[in-house]
Amino acid sequence: LILTFHVEEFSGGTSFSTLLADKFYEVKKTPTAYLEYPNSWRIVSSAKLSRGTQVYHHADGYDILLPQQDSYLPASTQATILMDRIRSNYENMVIHTSDTIDEATIAFLENADLVIIMGPPTKESVRRIENLQKQIRSRIRLEDTGVVTIINRSKQEYQDLELPDMADFELPYLAD
Repeated sequence: LILTFHVEEFSGGTSFSTLLADKFYEVKKTPTAYLEYPNSWRIVSSAKLSRGTQVYHHADGYDILLPQQDSYLPASTQATILMDRIRSNYENMVIHTSDTIDEATIAFLENADLVIIMGPPTKESVRRIENLQKQIRSRIRLEDTGVVTIINRSKQEYQDLELPDMADFELPYLAD
């Protein structure tokens, strides 16, 4: 299970995370799924899926999970049920979320093999990345779960900003 976080909307987190799911399936040829948490409205609207669809079988071979919310259940219970379903059906999973840690995200963190935090090199994003790193490290088993920070220069105005010291990797700005 790879859990990816973004600290700024529309900074490439969904694209990066779906690419990870795609590459997992391409390399391993084992059941692989992608989930956008807490809601998958962008995925649903871009794929023009009908309401109530729970699994979208992507043309590249991996599944996109679109779980329906059971509002009568606590978020932690919903996350536990979802994790059981994932473990029963998939060998590889990529979950993408924002920088808000809630009950469900904590359940995902407890099961994660790798956590990736992604954001642009702006001062505000770097501050949010550092804060998120602290929160995550306090909730995982450091000996079992890796934490990686990726600076994504997703916009042209980010290409000349200084690379922060805490960055493990950098994605360069690409015009297309």
